[in-house]
Amino acid sequence: MAERRVSVRLNELDAAAGVGMQRNSLRNARSAFNALFAILSILESGLLPPEPLSPLRTYDRCGRPMAVLPPRLAAINATLDAPGWFASVWQAIAVAGGLGLPEDPSPRDLLQHECWDRIKELQGSSIGILEKIFCKYKGYVRRALLAQS
Repeated sequence: MAERRVSVRLNELDAAAGVGMQRNSLRNARSAFNALFAILSILESGLLPPEPLSPLRTYDRCGRPMAVLPPRLAAINATLDAPGWFASVWQAIAVAGGLGLPEDPSPRDLLQHECWDRIKELQGSSIGILEKIFCKYKGYVRRALLAQS
């Protein structure tokens, strides 16, 4: 239970740190602390908690926490060479309010004509990505979804 409280508090600190040096300092401190688990003498000393600190949230370029891919989409994403494409498109969908999609949408849900039309209208600037690049991401994601449906 204490481990969960530490992780929750660390994420709160990370969010409060904003962007820039404060957030980087916190993240570097977390990495340095977790590196202590690789030093056998420190690990055996009993000074460390049972587990390393959990990973911190990731943020988009606008400073918003990244939306977690739902299980079905995460499974598709795991098969891709560049998983950032799917994460970026899903982040834009989340920023847009979810587009009325279910919690765990299928490829078919996303590819429905009216839904994909709304996805095509999403702007890369909503998540801090250049429009030209974001258009390519949407194309890659569409092809991955079509391959799964």
